[in-house]
Amino acid sequence: TNGKTINEGGSASYSEAGGGEYLIHNNNWNDNAGGNTVITACGYNNWYLVSDTPNHSDMSVQTYPNVHRDYNDAPLTGITSARFAGKGPRCSGCVYNIAFDIWVGSGFSHELMIWTENWGQRPLGNIVATVTIGGHEYQVWRSGSGDGGVITYLSTTPQVSGDMPLSEFFKDVQNRGWRATTTWQVDYGVEIVDTNGNPERFDFTDFAITD
Repeated sequence: TNGKTINEGGSASYSEAGGGEYLIHNNNWNDNAGGNTVITACGYNNWYLVSDTPNHSDMSVQTYPNVHRDYNDAPLTGITSARFAGKGPRCSGCVYNIAFDIWVGSGFSHELMIWTENWGQRPLGNIVATVTIGGHEYQVWRSGSGDGGVITYLSTTPQVSGDMPLSEFFKDVQNRGWRATTTWQVDYGVEIVDTNGNPERFDFTDFAITD
């Protein structure tokens, strides 16, 4: 009830006990449908948002409110896992995915996504495999080929909380041809396409990266 309000485009910095910094970002990077999203944050591991995003025909992601840690091309070998808890409203007419979004390498050429909950959305590209990582089954979607593009791991059952073994995903994308060995950002949040024009709440109640 006494959380910090973060409006669209804004952010807030929080530090964990060990001194590591996390940033909550109300990232309305493609907000052209006229919606509005407001975050209320008590900490990097305790925040929620209410989004009112109208239905639109092109199924494009409008906004990605998230919590993340920035890295200066840190070696992937130093990042092992991330604890998470996030849940959407699963509302009629809504389209969204709750997901990790990890930028591998030094730019925007390698995007690794792990969708923990999907509600009516479709990843970029096509299904190229099905794998089991950390006891959960994922469809592997790929856009682009070789050393780059977007690889999305779509959990075949919703995961509202858990401990994501990030190091195992890093190994898998490298086996699929990625040569990059560093990262500059690890995010967890929700890609919102629309909330059917109604205010809907998304809750994020745990997060911590082990690095």
